[in-house]
Amino acid sequence: LETTRALALPLPDDIISRLLNATFLEMDEELPHNLGQRGGSTASVILRLGRKLYFANAGDSLSFLASYDRKSAQTTIVHKNRFDKPYLPDEKERVER
Repeated sequence: LETTRALALPLPDDIISRLLNATFLEMDEELPHNLGQRGGSTASVILRLGRKLYFANAGDSLSFLASYDRKSAQTTIVHKNRFDKPYLPDEKERVER
């Protein structure tokens, strides 16, 4: 992927979302589609900009954020993305658009 100019930070969340989406679409275009194989691909991105985290995924990839407490030696899942399955109403609507 090419970077044509430096971005002034901080960027609004909607701009970050559009940039992540454009990156996934560009990668989809760049990957070879004529390998004679059927299948798909997955990708997960966790982007940290300052004190914010952005999660993006494609396919059946799973991303999560965990927190570890040294005193109790406990790990807690703070965030986990969901699998966008076609039977989920909002995912079905998105795919049909």
